Amino acid sequence: MTVLVLMEKETKLFLREGQICCKIASQRSKLLPWSGIQHIVLGKGVDISTQLILCLADKGVTVLIHGSKNNELASVIPLKSPTSSIKLQQYKAFADPLCCRRLSLMLLKIRMSMQFNYLQQLNLSIDKSLYNVKEVLHNSEHLMLQEAKISKYYWQQLSTIFARWGFTGRVRRPPTDPVNALLSLSSVMVDSMYNHALLVQGLDLGLGFHHQTGYRRQSLICDLKELSRVALESWVMTLFVNEQLTQAHFCDVSGGCRLTREGQIIFYKAWYRFAYQHQPFVNRIARLSKKIILREAKHAK
Repeated sequence: MTVLVLMEKETKLFLREGQICCKIASQRSKLLPWSGIQHIVLGKGVDISTQLILCLADKGVTVLIHGSKNNELASVIPLKSPTSSIKLQQYKAFADPLCCRRLSLMLLKIRMSMQFNYLQQLNLSIDKSLYNVKEVLHNSEHLMLQEAKISKYYWQQLSTIFARWGFTGRVRRPPTDPVNALLSLSSVMVDSMYNHALLVQGLDLGLGFHHQTGYRRQSLICDLKELSRVALESWVMTLFVNEQLTQAHFCDVSGGCRLTREGQIIFYKAWYRFAYQHQPFVNRIARLSKKIILREAKHAK
């Protein structure tokens, strides 16, 4: 698997004689072989032709464009979604509040079990009062509040390990330290993995059961990627512990802490190696989600 990373401004990518042609500023253009290329990451200021984009999509190559801020990301993913009646079943199931609550409870229980298992793997203590979380969730009318309470405790525990990199707690927008910067970036990156997997199953990405449905919000992805959180957090920790990325690969700008150009190249190459290993898990979640939705639709009112 090859990841092509181009961050230089005034770089142009286009199709020539059926090959990828790359021209960087005043340098001579050169042809790049297709062999092994599965992902292309482009920085702001890189131009790519629509003809090449269509050719990349036909060959199943994904394109990610990284802007000047952490949350400025755009992706081009080959879409091969089957036509089916699954969306009608999804609408029926998610229109039932009781169905949505059952699914939300299932999601939160699984996620919290993953969090507790991860803390145990790191030999971090778990408050005994949290062991009855399943009962608390069942009796709570405000699942989001309980989720926030447990997540706060989870991050307090992880901060004892992440502290050496300036991490004192989860801060999303803007990220204030290298750990938060990578947690936020990887959370955005995993969206494209769920995007493709869920579309293949014929599901509506905008209609969720836990996160509120909103304009231009892919609520179903927001729901299901909760199951990838611990894997992402563990992977981010590994990058720092193994010193693949250090403080020197980050800089502070008006938009918060972000990767330097050198750090971006290291991160994206490492990301696609992780994504290749994590994709089967995402695919299983998508298939299981479809199965559960169809089951819930039969009992929806």
